[in-house]
Amino acid sequence: MSNEIGKSYPRWRLSKVFFYIFLVILPFQTRKIFFGVDSFYHGYNVFYNTYYLYLTDLIFLCVILPWLWESWKKHKQIVQTMASDKIYWFLGAFWLILATSLMFSREIFLGFYGFVKITEFILLFAYVRESFFLDREFSREILRFFWLILGTSLFQGILGIFQYLRQSSFGLKFLGEEFLRPGLTGLAQFPSHMIANPVFFRLIPYLSAISAKSLNMRAYGTFPHPNVLAGLLFTALIVNLSCLYFSREKLFLSLSLIIISTGLVVTFSRFAWGVAALGIVGWFVWVMTRLGREKMDQVKLGTNQKKEVPYFPGRVAWILLILLFSLGLNWSLFGMQIKDRLGVNHEAWQQNYPNDESITDRIFYGKIAERMIVANPVWGVGVKNFVVEMQNYVPQRLLPYLHQPVHNIFLLIAAESGVLALIVFIIFLYYIVRHASANLAEPIYRYPLFIIFFGFLILGSVDHYLWTIQQGSLLFWIVLALMSLKKEFVLGQSSDAPPSPQI
Repeated sequence: MSNEIGKSYPRWRLSKVFFYIFLVILPFQTRKIFFGVDSFYHGYNVFYNTYYLYLTDLIFLCVILPWLWESWKKHKQIVQTMASDKIYWFLGAFWLILATSLMFSREIFLGFYGFVKITEFILLFAYVRESFFLDREFSREILRFFWLILGTSLFQGILGIFQYLRQSSFGLKFLGEEFLRPGLTGLAQFPSHMIANPVFFRLIPYLSAISAKSLNMRAYGTFPHPNVLAGLLFTALIVNLSCLYFSREKLFLSLSLIIISTGLVVTFSRFAWGVAALGIVGWFVWVMTRLGREKMDQVKLGTNQKKEVPYFPGRVAWILLILLFSLGLNWSLFGMQIKDRLGVNHEAWQQNYPNDESITDRIFYGKIAERMIVANPVWGVGVKNFVVEMQNYVPQRLLPYLHQPVHNIFLLIAAESGVLALIVFIIFLYYIVRHASANLAEPIYRYPLFIIFFGFLILGSVDHYLWTIQQGSLLFWIVLALMSLKKEFVLGQSSDAPPSPQI
């Protein structure tokens, strides 16, 4: 069967090499910026109305062009396969609706740029889905995915930790690191007492402690905002848990779990904290109930089973111990700052910061989106045109920094491309979940991907970066593709999935 697969559906080795490079550099913001007529409001740059050419775009061309060339040679087989796949049905319908909405855009060039970016993400989805299969080779491929995600996230976590402790950037401009200093306009920061526990600065004296009340800069990594870094670290956290459970590399993975969780803490992204907490609880519930119950059933039925259930209580206890240690370490270092960020210690700051702008602004943008949807229910205001149109849906003149997209990807899709686009997109997500439930049988990647996916849905309901920012969008569509992977392709037929991999 493997020979038939190789003949009928090539593996595109060259494009895969570039794809692994693409995964490694995914968090890097290296880019060329092109400003348009709507890129500034009274001197304030609006990222959503600006054009970018990323290094990841160029590497993706090296991935997609060889794949498209090979796909064209086998286009009849691929078209037949896609024509019978409901995931592609609704993804294609969604793409066509977005293309149609361009005709209703006020800023057609900005809309066309947004449409090209979405097309890029859809091609990425198709490439991953058609190049990786649920066969024995994929058992190794998924480990490469996981280890690459862990490696690049570990770097981002370390960078973020030192950015926060130094309260400045490292000058890694070639990787896309922003210029970071407390007090800069538009910087993500929060009022607090000190940067960390003073004991820490006695251990590392070259870092200067700030003992007075201050505005603390949150960790950015090489991302445009701490929330995007938090999204990557949440993904890496769930991947780390699974690798630590299934792997024998306990020391390295335990250390990486501590670093990644600490990096997530210093982003001070409250929604990501909540989603990560839910994800960790969900991971433990899955392991202890699903795998534990399957193991008990196997013991009751006897041990003459072809497939051993991977349930290891000792590893569960070890992971719990590492997480508790990480929680204690972060609380001892940043407990005061965590309470400040959560509003526990804000009594003395209420006269200066009476409202939580991150909440009130989200509500404000949500109301604007609702008015847009009511006024333009069929085709919306056009792809990428939310910000240029938002002033028409509020009675007062917006301050420059308020020109941002709604912090909800579902409302954003409906406002820009119409209610029908949102419905089709939700059906597309439904068929991905349905496909994953029926086909992803291996515990090493099935449940972690489900946890990450539903975590993304929550984050996408309170933030927009999974749809509007390059790194967030790439990560989102890769996870969707991994959830929708098919079994081995042989002229429209498939084979059974392999046993669980041993790391």
